[in-house]
Amino acid sequence: TVGEGGPCAAAVFYASRDLEFYFVSAPRSRHCSNAQVDPRVAVTIHEDYAEWSAIQGVQMSGIVRELEEAEIDPARTLFAAKFPDVPLQQGASGAVANALLKAHWYVLSATWLRFIDNSRMFGHRNEWSRAEFIAAGNATP
Repeated sequence: TVGEGGPCAAAVFYASRDLEFYFVSAPRSRHCSNAQVDPRVAVTIHEDYAEWSAIQGVQMSGIVRELEEAEIDPARTLFAAKFPDVPLQQGASGAVANALLKAHWYVLSATWLRFIDNSRMFGHRNEWSRAEFIAAGNATP
């Protein structure tokens, strides 16, 4: 994100469906505050690699917004399927549960993607706009 204080990067846990990436975060965090002013974001998703020739990952740009109340339960279900040990239900206790109950739900909608796959060839990449990715049958509209 970018805001008055300049660029900001934040690591978040996410669950995804097609080109939608759901996450929880504190609304007063720098990245969420920035996204309220300018919802355009850039992200990267990748594992940690010891060998450059094995690197695979995704770079994306997209738009972030806070979820409407009616969108939260489906996002929570998707998140719980990916992270079954995370206490997301009402009435859960503990420090993590208390923090999550105060957090808000957000979605990043990818508008552009680049897949990097050095295992195929060093520097190999494929790029798509959202429309191209969907048209290629990679995601539902």
